[in-house]
Parts: sequence; structure tokens; C-alpha cells
Amino acid sequence: MYFKLSFAVTNEDLPADKFDDECIKHLNINALYNVSHDEDFSNQIHEWTKEFKSKFIKYYLQIWDSSTDKEFREKRCRDFNYWVKYIIDQVNKIVKTKPKASEYANQIKERAELILNDRNIYGCKLDIADTTEERYIKKQLDNFCENRDAFEKKLKNYNHKECEKYKNYIKMRKDAFIRFMASRTIKNNTYLHINEKCNFDKGCAIFPQIRCDSIRNEVIKEEQSSENELCVSSVKYPSFVSLQEGSPENTEDSFPVKKILSVSTPVAGAIAFSVVLYKFSPIGSFLNRGRNNFNPLQDGFDQQENQDFLGSPDFLNTNPDNNIYQIAYHTT
Repeated sequence: MYFKLSFAVTNEDLPADKFDDECIKHLNINALYNVSHDEDFSNQIHEWTKEFKSKFIKYYLQIWDSSTDKEFREKRCRDFNYWVKYIIDQVNKIVKTKPKASEYANQIKERAELILNDRNIYGCKLDIADTTEERYIKKQLDNFCENRDAFEKKLKNYNHKECEKYKNYIKMRKDAFIRFMASRTIKNNTYLHINEKCNFDKGCAIFPQIRCDSIRNEVIKEEQSSENELCVSSVKYPSFVSLQEGSPENTEDSFPVKKILSVSTPVAGAIAFSVVLYKFSPIGSFLNRGRNNFNPLQDGFDQQENQDFLGSPDFLNTNPDNNIYQIAYHTT
């Protein structure tokens, strides 16, 4: 089964991704990434920091004033915090002279704190706690929820093309989240509770199954609201070996299935679906484009999975005659 190109998701459909791209460009964050591991950015950091300090507050206020919506402002607050921390980490990484790295990292932090603090009317304080991995996965979840809500707002008035895009987007993000979580042991996922509408408290419930009914002009959304429910796929898949047969050790390279998000049943089924979808469709090549160069982790989102997860008893195939889905995702 092939999705029509007209149903391909672009950054214009994803307000969270669109903002990140604009922020990266406006604050010239690209310059910090495009530095080789053996290159020293010490000679350039003064001019880069000077430019950042001249732009940051003005840009923040521009974004803040673009909407009075409370959820929008809270989300952009978290976005700016994420990018400030990313910048500080990059400066400490690429400026090889450590005293100079600390000096400019502090300058960046101090400039950000002029506007990101709880003493002003903007109600957005600087928050650069948590590990790199925790901040990264939280940012991905936060972006997913913003994009999801944008689709659902547009679909209050049914549009078949938008519905198909939404369905494709849900499948793509589900695949990426499941693979990411499967690659590590998650001991505490409380930091992934962003708010009541954006969290992993009920596992796969955050990824609703979408059907687009063009006859009745409506979106049919089925939520998997219990951790005991399966992550359902209609994808045809090869024969499988049980996911439960693995190393019980809790190391960085091996993980117990029961630890994934503390939700074993829905996630185990989704892993099998996700890997098959990723390995046998163009999704891998599409998802490896674009903003991936700002992934601070070696094995984070949208990285191709090399393992074969076979035979999960939690994997439910509702239509064995279907072909593998092939999903198109384009960045602009």
C-alpha cells in the first residue's frame, strides 16, 4: 500500500518543527553545529556570542507577542529553554580552551536570564536542568503534542487530505518514540509528564489510531487508553521470535522490555510494528533528513534500527493480507 504524495507531511504542517527551524536559523545555531570534532571554535566564539546577545531578547519578545494563547506561550518558553541549553552545551564542546568556553557559556546564560526568569511578566524562567537525553526525548514529545493538537484543530472541519497527513504523522512519530525507548532503560519517566494532555502515563494512548472516513466526512479516532491494550498494526510482518527472550541485564546496550516507559504490553507490540515499518519502507530515508544534525545523541530519534525484533506475542496483526505501509515525509 502506497500513500499518495499529496498526503506527505511537510514542516508547513508541523508548527513545532517549523518554529525550531526558524529559531535555529535566526539565532545562527547552525554555526555551532557545523564544527568538526578536531576544530577549535575559540576564535569565532566572541563574534557568535555577540550576535546571539543582540538578537535573543528581541526574538523572544517577537515570538511571545505573536500569540496570547497560554499553551502556545508555555510551549515556546520550553522551546527557548531547550535551545539555550543546547547552545551552552555546544559552546562547552567546541571551544577547546575551557576557561574561554566557561566565560562565553556564562555570558549566554546571563543574557537568557534577563528575559527567562520568574520575576517578569512573561512567566518563563530559565530551566536548563536534566540530562541531555532527558531534555531531548522531552523535546520530541513536546513537539509531537503541539503538532498533534494543530492537526486536530484543523480537523474540526473535516478535510480528507489533512486527515491522511495526520494519520501518517502519528505512525511516523510512534515508530520513532518506540525505537528510541527500546534502545535504553528508562528508570523514571516522570519528566515526560509535560501536562495533562502531553505525557506517557498511559503508554500508547498518546498515539491514537486514525481512520479517515471520506464518505461520512469524519475522523475516527480510537485511543488505546490502557497499558493492558495492544499497540495494533495492520501491517503484514514476517515470523517473529519473542521479545521477552533477551538479556535481563540493565545496561546501556541491553534493556528489559518491562522497563520501557514502565509499560510492557503496548510498547512490546509497537516495537515489532515500528521496526518492520521502518526497515521495509522509505520512512527511514525520509526521516534521516532535515533537523537530525541537531540530535545531541548518538542513537536518538530517526536513526535506523539494526536489530530485528521477532515474534512478539503482544503484536496484533489485524490484516495479514496488507502490504507494508510506505510513508512519505518531506522537510522543506
